Amino acid sequence: MSIKQLEDGRFEFKIKGFSFQQNPKSPKLFAFVASANDLIKFCGVARKSQDFSTNYQRALDSKRVSQEVTPFFRTPENCTPTAIVISLQQSNVSDLTFEKFESEINQLGTELSSLTLNFIDMAKVSDGQVIIYAKEFLDSRLIKGDENENEEDDNDDDDNDDDNSETSEDDSPVEIGHSMLRQLRNKLDDPINHTAEMMDVLRDMLKPALVIDGQHRLFGAAGVEENIPLLVCSLVEPSWKEQVFQFIVVNDKASGIPKPFITSLAGMSLTGRELDELRDRLTQAGLRLWEVEVMQKLGYDTESPFLGLIDFKDSHNNVPGLGYQTMKKVGLAWYESKKSSGLFKIMEILYCEPSEKKLNKKALKSKWQQSGDWYFFMCIFWKAFKTKFGDTQIWKLHSNLLNAVVIEMIQADFMLSLNANAELLFEQIDQEDDDDKRRELIIKKFTFSVKNFVDKHKEGLYKKAWKGSLSHSDGRKDLADLFRKVREEESTKNHPVFG
Repeated sequence: MSIKQLEDGRFEFKIKGFSFQQNPKSPKLFAFVASANDLIKFCGVARKSQDFSTNYQRALDSKRVSQEVTPFFRTPENCTPTAIVISLQQSNVSDLTFEKFESEINQLGTELSSLTLNFIDMAKVSDGQVIIYAKEFLDSRLIKGDENENEEDDNDDDDNDDDNSETSEDDSPVEIGHSMLRQLRNKLDDPINHTAEMMDVLRDMLKPALVIDGQHRLFGAAGVEENIPLLVCSLVEPSWKEQVFQFIVVNDKASGIPKPFITSLAGMSLTGRELDELRDRLTQAGLRLWEVEVMQKLGYDTESPFLGLIDFKDSHNNVPGLGYQTMKKVGLAWYESKKSSGLFKIMEILYCEPSEKKLNKKALKSKWQQSGDWYFFMCIFWKAFKTKFGDTQIWKLHSNLLNAVVIEMIQADFMLSLNANAELLFEQIDQEDDDDKRRELIIKKFTFSVKNFVDKHKEGLYKKAWKGSLSHSDGRKDLADLFRKVREEESTKNHPVFG
């Protein structure tokens, strides 16, 4: 049926379909068939943008819709049998009710139901009222997150020191999504931020239904003059975290969605508690949460030397950043520390009491990761380079230094040096009984080692003309040799790296 306007100015969409539930604790589902032209009137998309990094959908590719999808539906023989997946919400702009009716075809727990959706047309709502609705929506998520954090803080008072955690909850890698959500909420308080783009995204995400999968098919079909019927499978009143989870599960295996985008949204679109609650389900679905933790720290944490420099394939970022896959190796070298006896020496001193039995590598690595020390020491190293070159063109994207493969190979050379010198560098520190004193000494010695290493990297080295591409096996070998020579203060004149 078509959507009709009610006397109070709201709109009504009424449709019959199938209600069912696949598992006892899974969301209620409602499947129906409706025209694309009706659906786009109340279906929005939680699209990412410069202001809305916490949303989970990619921006609509209008060119793809008009030049590929709409022409596809104009061909009489074509169809799309796959369902559009949406969420249906009871909210401050909509009201939904279901009415069951008897039928002889009910089976497998399926019920025939009639959905009535009353909603406000967001296109006709003033900017001021949109801001009010948006604040209510964001506050509901932030209040839940703050309440959960307070509960965790209370529980932490009873914890012992066995986890050796040196970081607060605010430093947790899964907390980035919560802090970004609060930044977005704060932006709404200042009218100067109420740009046309922001208002468009707000109107879209406040609609009573959000498209989780199939936005291009939906808007492409709506571009056809005829009313193209589409099969719709809707999640009834799912939480925000459930919507993000469904998007990840549907798209993680899809070739059209880049892996960096999936990883990015898992950390940015969920608050700390939301991601924590989905941890087991996301792992079961095949998402590597260590990758979320590492890459969110490197790319989005305010302390990261690489803040905003990594290419997560976000549609709002038009400038290619540092290569995601190579930067993942950079972070993993600290997080996993597989080939670094030097880092394991640091772990032994940090986490092992002099009079107690040494922990095995698995236990050491667990403390290293859970405490966030992997990231703390990585920042010491790369902040030294940023401090030295941050005010020059050398610390600009795609300079000779700020190139992912160069970063990888500089770091690899430092790890070799640390491995060779760790025993001598950290000599006698492990005999110190005081935990805080040991940590202070290890940081001081490590920082000293980093400074000596970075001092040998002169500005002139990176101002020379380098070969255009070094991201291959021969290029890596040449870079490894170059940085070894720099570290050992040998001549680099006429080196193969230089073009």
